[in-house]
Amino acid sequence: MDAPAAVIVNGATGGMDDPEMRQRLTRLIEESCAGATVTFTEKGSDPADLAKKAFEQGFKVIVAGGGDGTVGSIASVLAGSGAVLGVLPLGTFNHFAKDLGIPVDLEAAVQTLATGVVTEVDVGQVNKRTFINNSSLGLYAAIVRHRERKQGEGQSKRMAALSALVKALEEYRLFTVNVVVSGQQIIRETPIVFVGNNHYTMAGLEAGSRSRLDAGHLSLVIPHSRGRLGLFWFSLIALLGREHRAGDLDIILAKDFRIESAHRRLEITLDGEVEHMDVPLHYHILPKALRVIAPAAVQ
Repeated sequence: MDAPAAVIVNGATGGMDDPEMRQRLTRLIEESCAGATVTFTEKGSDPADLAKKAFEQGFKVIVAGGGDGTVGSIASVLAGSGAVLGVLPLGTFNHFAKDLGIPVDLEAAVQTLATGVVTEVDVGQVNKRTFINNSSLGLYAAIVRHRERKQGEGQSKRMAALSALVKALEEYRLFTVNVVVSGQQIIRETPIVFVGNNHYTMAGLEAGSRSRLDAGHLSLVIPHSRGRLGLFWFSLIALLGREHRAGDLDIILAKDFRIESAHRRLEITLDGEVEHMDVPLHYHILPKALRVIAPAAVQ
């Protein structure tokens, strides 16, 4: 990384609410990235707004420190701008960083900012909102909503996620979607619709990961499970690495498609953050729209 960077860190994640951790990260960045500035978000501040301000100030490299929500928020500002995104994975899951091969160790991640190479990856969009990992409708959106409430009550993210899963399954219901893709209609009654930025592995220990982020398509996954037991069985099959039977789910790779529903608005997720959007939902891929620093071995 040759140009000075604006580093924007979520001050409430990855231990960054600890002044000593903030000092350590600041020191690591100053030692490895000449001319970098470091800003920690405080309650009420928006990482996207800080990224816009940094870009307007002339920074061409902007680093997102946090989980997938923080990274996705800043990436939405930089996609298509020509500016470069750096990633410090400080969240619980760090899916985007892991799929890029960025180490989750703090020192190693900072070193990647200094020694990595710029690569171009795709981003997805729905109704002009950007996502770097995935978007979903139905059951998962309910899980995220319940998880955020439990975290607000003081539970850890992992425990909140488990509680939210149980609660969401209690409230479980099917909904009907009409997907229009390549001139054809697909009508399904389903508990969840999953849209990935590129193709996600659906089975085995690598389930939920992507081998590449620049194939130029979205993956649309619609399971056909009809009840709570069916949905648990569906998840278990994926975890054990077994193939789903034909008819268990639709997996469609496409550059764009439209989702229609009888509802005027739907609750969806974007990179793990809950949003409400007007229907229809127009999804499309933006090929190689985001420039990001990744380990040299990724290229």
